[in-house]
Amino acid sequence: MEDKTTDEHIFSMRYRNFVLMLFSIVVGTNTGTGLIFNQEQNTIQIEYNKERSDRKLKSAIEKAKLELTIETLEKQLKYCKDENINSN
Repeated sequence: MEDKTTDEHIFSMRYRNFVLMLFSIVVGTNTGTGLIFNQEQNTIQIEYNKERSDRKLKSAIEKAKLELTIETLEKQLKYCKDENINSN
């Protein structure tokens, strides 16, 4: 009985080996694509987290500035009221 082979002038291969090779190529490319996709998603997530932390920091700084301004205005108002009471 003769083994079935695919014959191209360069090489000959058994069908079973050819199918296994195709399967390996498909699995390999799917795995590679999955790894690349995961790496891209991780990069996007890292950039988002960095921007988020920057936004949170800016927001906290702005809040602190506003609280300081409010505190200063309250002190000025109290001082003005005290001056007004003392002048009467």
